[in-house]
Amino acid sequence: MKTKPKRFWNYVCDCIPSGKRTPKEPDEIQIPVEVSTENTCQEKEYPKPAIHESIEKEELAEKKELVEKKELVEEKELVEKKELVETANPELGQEITKSKLKKIWNYICSKCPCWKTGPEEPEITETKVLKTEKPDPTIEESVKTRELEEEVSLDLGIPIEVAVSEESSDSDTDSGDDTQLRLMSIQAVELAERKLYFKAQLDKAIRENKIFWMEYLQPTIMEGLLKRGWIQKIACCFDSGPEDSIFPNPKGISDMGMQLSYAVKSSFIWSYLQFPDAVMEEGQLMNSFGNTDCFTNKRGLCMFIRRVETFAGVNADTFFPRSYDVTDKDGKQSFADDFMITATHSIIKWIARRISTPVQAAETTRNSGTLVSVSFDFILAALKICKMYLGISTNEDIDKEGEELNPDWNEYLEGYYQLIHDGAEIEIPAKYAAHCFHVLDEIEAVRPQLDIDAGKNIWILKPACLSGGKNIYCMNRLNKITSCVDDHQSNEMIRQWVIQKYIERPLLVYGTKFDMRQFFLVTSWNPLTVWFYKKNYCLLSSQPFSLHNLDSSIHLCNRSIQGNLTNCPTRHPDLPEDNVWSDRELQKYLCMIGAEHAWEDVMVPGMKKAIYSTMQVSQNLVTNRNNRFDIYGADFMFGENFNPWLIEINSRPDFTQTTEVTDVIFRSLLEDTLKVVIDRKNDPNCDIGAYELIQKQVHFY
Repeated sequence: MKTKPKRFWNYVCDCIPSGKRTPKEPDEIQIPVEVSTENTCQEKEYPKPAIHESIEKEELAEKKELVEKKELVEEKELVEKKELVETANPELGQEITKSKLKKIWNYICSKCPCWKTGPEEPEITETKVLKTEKPDPTIEESVKTRELEEEVSLDLGIPIEVAVSEESSDSDTDSGDDTQLRLMSIQAVELAERKLYFKAQLDKAIRENKIFWMEYLQPTIMEGLLKRGWIQKIACCFDSGPEDSIFPNPKGISDMGMQLSYAVKSSFIWSYLQFPDAVMEEGQLMNSFGNTDCFTNKRGLCMFIRRVETFAGVNADTFFPRSYDVTDKDGKQSFADDFMITATHSIIKWIARRISTPVQAAETTRNSGTLVSVSFDFILAALKICKMYLGISTNEDIDKEGEELNPDWNEYLEGYYQLIHDGAEIEIPAKYAAHCFHVLDEIEAVRPQLDIDAGKNIWILKPACLSGGKNIYCMNRLNKITSCVDDHQSNEMIRQWVIQKYIERPLLVYGTKFDMRQFFLVTSWNPLTVWFYKKNYCLLSSQPFSLHNLDSSIHLCNRSIQGNLTNCPTRHPDLPEDNVWSDRELQKYLCMIGAEHAWEDVMVPGMKKAIYSTMQVSQNLVTNRNNRFDIYGADFMFGENFNPWLIEINSRPDFTQTTEVTDVIFRSLLEDTLKVVIDRKNDPNCDIGAYELIQKQVHFY
């Protein structure tokens, strides 16, 4: 060994951990930094209110804080890596003994005869170390029996008998072969070292219950767990046995998966499926609750939301549009009654507007010059409906005339359609004027949702169990709605229907309708613990808003629908091409139109109230279990007065269809979710990102 060159000895020492050297640290994990997005559309110059400037300053502060957090995380990771290396060194030392090193040395020398002279080999002594704790005796036995030359021979493709031979070869090889062989030898030793290092990492993860299983790949969740020292279990199910489970190296090096001889429990489960409690163990963390259809299913939300006043002391009519299950007979009748009341309100409101401002009749009449002579019975029928359904009765003479009237309700609806939708006119007797104004005031006092109606009586019909905007229709005629439901009764998938009052007077962005997706997290149902996420986004329509055209391209903002449409060429140029806005962009728009306080004073508090009240209604219906959590996506529309209206709540929101705006939000949301459900267990005061606790119940019986 005295003739070996010193430089090659240094190569081997760099690649083979011994008592004097530590394994090569893995590459640092890159933490994704949120990048700001800019509106690609032409930007007009508007005066910037103070709140507008504060939003920009807040964005800069968030970016600076994120960079500082990255530096702290990198420093923490460096300390953890050093600790893990110190733990792993004893195990590695057991593998690299003097005899093993000499065998590798002799093998390399036999292939590289040009290196027969050189300085004397440094003295190597066997490393004696303390044994580390093992989760199972089989791991300790496996470490003791593993031979480093087997790793080298497998990676080089050379039989073990040749690799461990102590006879040196005198055969001549050219310089190119020498270099290639030397590199292959070094790479093989490095690979063996990394495998041993990963084994130490896996050991530590098993001891600390940091094994996770994913039914489907969610990169942000996986990266966040790996960054926290977790190891993934790849198997067909989270409780699969050792013969069906593989633990891959997080560094992604080929052929670095490890299979153990004993079962390892998955402590974190990310799945679309709802596993029964019988197969779950105490302490297993999972993103799922049982029986959430009471609020994530359109029919369930429609049925149970009316209980909100009993459980939460809040009137559901202040945040949830009137909805009915039109699958059964009672639901159809309730909807028909509501349709008639809404039609009657539209008629009386139309009459009051004509009496007070007759000069505006031509402005609101589409079929100008058409005067339809309608009998007085039409107005009497409208007043009779008000008395029948709302109990409004003041003028005895008119009430008496209405009671004696036995109208044809089909004829009444045809008159309503002619008046409201077809632009007809009627002559209004003077004696009904004052009474119509009084009835209108009485209706508005008992119907809190009249501010969302523009008199068109538009309803949106939805299948209870479908998503993505499938088979959703906007309609304004009673007979067409009932026919559509009846025609689909034979289809098992869409035989259950829910109908909801459409927001006819929505808040618009540059004349375009939008929906807002608001995320929230539930970590417990008893006590109820709900987290509101302060970053969200808006989905805009590709077409200008109109109540005269009920096409889905105007009124449905789902990505699955709008993504296949071409933006209207005449719409405002400041609208984004991909029809997605962040909440920051919406706030800037509100500042521009002079409503800078609407977001913090009306819109956000209203969404929090709607979400928490709905969760209170569902609290005694959902199956609660410790160590569970789930993320939900609530869809909101806003009225002209900025009041939020809850449209529906989605379970398992889709985080795969991303845009420039949503990609940043999704990554931040999932990483912050891990902070709440994992990091807070060890540190209740840790950073939780953009989450905000709405309210935590003291106790629930």
